[in-house]
Amino acid sequence: MNKITLIIVVLSFLFSNGLYAQSFVQTGKASFYANKFENKTTASGEKYQHSLLTAAHKTLPFGTIVKITNISNGKTVTVKINDRGPFVEDRIIDVSKSAAVELDFVNEGITEVRIETVENQETIDSRAEIEEENLSTTDINTENGTGEFDTTLPSQKGAVSEQKSVVAPQVSTAYYQLSAERTIPRGFGVQIASYQESVNLIERVSTVANELKQKVTIQIVNSNGTRIYRLIVGEFDTRAKAEFFKDSIKPNYQGFVVTF
Repeated sequence: MNKITLIIVVLSFLFSNGLYAQSFVQTGKASFYANKFENKTTASGEKYQHSLLTAAHKTLPFGTIVKITNISNGKTVTVKINDRGPFVEDRIIDVSKSAAVELDFVNEGITEVRIETVENQETIDSRAEIEEENLSTTDINTENGTGEFDTTLPSQKGAVSEQKSVVAPQVSTAYYQLSAERTIPRGFGVQIASYQESVNLIERVSTVANELKQKVTIQIVNSNGTRIYRLIVGEFDTRAKAEFFKDSIKPNYQGFVVTF
């Protein structure tokens, strides 16, 4: 039986409200990467390339798909978040040079934009500082992803239908056997993914635990009102051991070492 550690705010939220995450919308200034960053490693581990439609944001999970609108000319582009930044007070996003060309602000260097997430994206997160509230720690055991938990949550359907601006996704019935006991993880782990949809998380947890044969920690944090589920593998007593494990699971899993 694989042990999975769950850091939770409210366990019931994980299996209900998390199913219907709202879009993230933000308005502010955008800039773009200088030429010197070509082929440099981003915070997600990917190489930055001018030709790819990517961007850096302070808190949005890696892999999040974001639509950016240049307010000054109405031009739009869709990018993937794979880096952290910009760490300048008056800016909210850094985009690749090709994205800046699409938005037509290369000559200006900075422009006012509106960014909004495209929902239901599986995401890879980073070690960015995200506000954590009321965390507790629980161990969860799974047995091959089968059991007695129904993720369809029929009691939620009525509540969602009353909110006309929210469209509930179609969710297939799946069952999971879960048991929990309180614990505190220590040392180091390797974060390999994060999610804004708890259904995606639940479906992935058992697979990861079975494939990697390590304790899996799920940490739930809040970022500007958006709940994010971080998936962390292993509990190592030294950073060196965690780094060795991180390298050993490549290329199937891309991750980075975190401290509990």
